[in-house]
Amino acid sequence: MSNAIIMFIYLYLGHLIGDILLQSKHLARSKGQEFGSQILHSVVSTLGSVVCYWVCDPGFWLVYFALFVGHVFIDEVKCKLDKYNSSLQLMIIDQVVHLVFIGLLCIAIWYQNIIKPDFGYSPFFESLSSQVAVNIALIVSGGILTVQFGSNLIQKALSKYVDRGEEVAGEVSLSKGGKLTGQLERSIAYLLIISGNTVVVGLVIIAKSILRFNEIKDTKQAEYNIIGSLMSFGWAIALGLLVRYLITI
Repeated sequence: MSNAIIMFIYLYLGHLIGDILLQSKHLARSKGQEFGSQILHSVVSTLGSVVCYWVCDPGFWLVYFALFVGHVFIDEVKCKLDKYNSSLQLMIIDQVVHLVFIGLLCIAIWYQNIIKPDFGYSPFFESLSSQVAVNIALIVSGGILTVQFGSNLIQKALSKYVDRGEEVAGEVSLSKGGKLTGQLERSIAYLLIISGNTVVVGLVIIAKSILRFNEIKDTKQAEYNIIGSLMSFGWAIALGLLVRYLITI
């Protein structure tokens, strides 16, 4: 595996930590209204990548600056578009653009290494470039996307199935309990997939269906639960299969 790909994996892991795990609900709401909040979010997100990348090469400060500026620009554009159409597609496109931007940075890093032979890596790089370390980084990245980003994704996807004025806490809304249940089921499915126990995922889905059967009181609630469960398990299975493929090639 080339150094550029290894750096991409760690930079993207850092991005996921800063942009998804460390982004509070308050910051997510306010960054579209206050530029200061946008800067704060970008700093936090960049710090995640800085920590992960610094252990690979502590000397390339230009990368950190580029990550920060790129993050501010991408999120600022997303916030502007959010005011007109806050959609599921926009949320996905935002993460894809971040991924592509980090990929382009890694290409630039690779090119810098070609034209500057004394471009040095940290003493940790040899250990972090081992197959085991890279696989762990891939698994953690997939886990963040599956569990935390999956919650945001599914909540946004289900929002269009809830009529205005009909969202009731504990019924059709995605309550805290429902959100936690979704995170747990995606975690279980994801870990089962990457460990090769694909068949067991089917048993987990059946078990959840049996447990929720008596709780469904009306058609709307039933449809909401079915759609949410299929999205949740489908997202976890898709990412589990992708990560399993990546760690085996």
